[in-house]
Amino acid sequence: MLIQQQRNVQMPPHKLFGEDAATLRGKPDKIFFVASHDSDEVTVQPMDPDEIARRMVFSLQEERMDFLSYYWKFRFAFPDRANALIDRAEQVQLERLTRAFAGKEAYSVYHPYPVNIPSLYDAMNPLL
Repeated sequence: MLIQQQRNVQMPPHKLFGEDAATLRGKPDKIFFVASHDSDEVTVQPMDPDEIARRMVFSLQEERMDFLSYYWKFRFAFPDRANALIDRAEQVQLERLTRAFAGKEAYSVYHPYPVNIPSLYDAMNPLL
């Protein structure tokens, strides 16, 4: 039996794709809050960036539900072993999202489900 050992070779992204393709920073100028609705139309309206931040916090909480279930079970077994970052995640995320979105141009984009991508593009393109 022949066993081959793989080498862990790391290649920086800029070596593969060029210096410009490996930029790891960005600065959003506009924020789009995208959700579905019961209408057949795609609608785009200005939206308060603070409202987007508040709503995103709830979306992020939903994404963490499985993880939190395990954390709460751990806390049940070890009630004195709290994790301040996990316990404050909602507050930290709200503060950071609010700060990141402050002063940004923001829009709500509502679309039918399933969405027609060309229609979504047509509605958003004038704002880009």
